[in-house]
Amino acid sequence: MESFMFKSFIKISVILGLLVSFISCKKEARADSYETYTTQSIEWSDPIDLAGVNNSSTNIYQQMQLTKWWGLQSVSRKGSDCSPFYQNKISQIDSERMEVQLFLPFPRCSPERDREVAKRGVCDVYLDEYSILCEMEEDGSIRIIRTSDNEDYFKNPKLTLKNRFDKDGEMYFEADTFYYDWKSDEIKDGHVKMRFLKNAKVYIERYIRN
Repeated sequence: MESFMFKSFIKISVILGLLVSFISCKKEARADSYETYTTQSIEWSDPIDLAGVNNSSTNIYQQMQLTKWWGLQSVSRKGSDCSPFYQNKISQIDSERMEVQLFLPFPRCSPERDREVAKRGVCDVYLDEYSILCEMEEDGSIRIIRTSDNEDYFKNPKLTLKNRFDKDGEMYFEADTFYYDWKSDEIKDGHVKMRFLKNAKVYIERYIRN
């Protein structure tokens, strides 16, 4: 009888141990999330001819779509290639901080404005990834902690989110920068504004043990 009770006690202890371990794992689970956004517009403060085709316009995005650009043309996601303009992303780090990855048209020159030889018919911009570490303030505004280019190209950056957790969420980025203008044959300073529209929200669950 005592042997039976002892064995039963052992079984119960093992089961309780497994339950505690399972509960502990569930507590340690963390759901990381990210959202992707599609570029809707890239506007410049003054008309500019980026490709040397006598088409001065404030619409940088349209000029890029019509005449192509330097740098990234596509990115690989889930085994297939797609336009970088569909893959702007917000990754949540914790309750306040997040990392924002945007594909932006950089000036195709050094920060000191030493320019490479331009090619007529191709927008003289270089599409590349731009990362922002930021946090949400109590009033809903975004405070930028640091950026990947340390404001060598995009100075005084500002990020705005609207309806982030809704299906019609929008993101806006703006900054001071400079681009080569074919019409004047010089580098022009100005302000760029970009609008992004939310695609979908994706959750990735990870289990983390301390």
